[in-house]
Parts: sequence; structure tokens; C-alpha cells
Amino acid sequence: MASGKYPYVGAAACPIRLRFGTIVKLTGKAALRAKLLGLPMEYVCEDRFANVRREGVDIAIPLYYRDLNNEERIALAKLFGLVRGVVEVYGKQN
Repeated sequence: MASGKYPYVGAAACPIRLRFGTIVKLTGKAALRAKLLGLPMEYVCEDRFANVRREGVDIAIPLYYRDLNNEERIALAKLFGLVRGVVEVYGKQN
């Protein structure tokens, strides 16, 4: 990741305006879908997008989802999918 850390559950790729270590919390539909999948609600900005003008947050998915077959991966992607919403930015990781 751009921060120099290895990927982990709870890491996110964030816009350049958010510094590494900034904590963001999923809200709305994204929070509901994350809860359904057993994913965390809070993420730490550790990476950047290739397109520096992009907004939003890309979250890391746990490695155990790697064991899914192709059909299951497609179903998971459709379940979570691209969610328009808001994240709360509320601090810096200690």
C-alpha cells in the first residue's frame, strides 16, 4: 500500500485529501452491507487511488473471501457492490 504497510482488514484506499492514518467510518448503505458481511465499520486510510482526483473509499476485504469460487465472488461483489454514500472522517489512528 502507499503508506508502506501490508494490506490488512480495516485498511482503505482514500482520496489524497485524507492523510494516511485518518480513520473513516462507513455509514448508510455501506455500513449495512458491511455489517451483513461481518466487515468492520471503521477503516484506516493506508492507500491511494491511481486516479488522484477520485473520491470515495475502497475497503480491504478479508483474505478468507479468497477461497470463494468465481460464482460466489460475483455474488459477493453484487451484494456489496459500489455504494454511493458518505463516510465519517473522525480522527487519526494512534
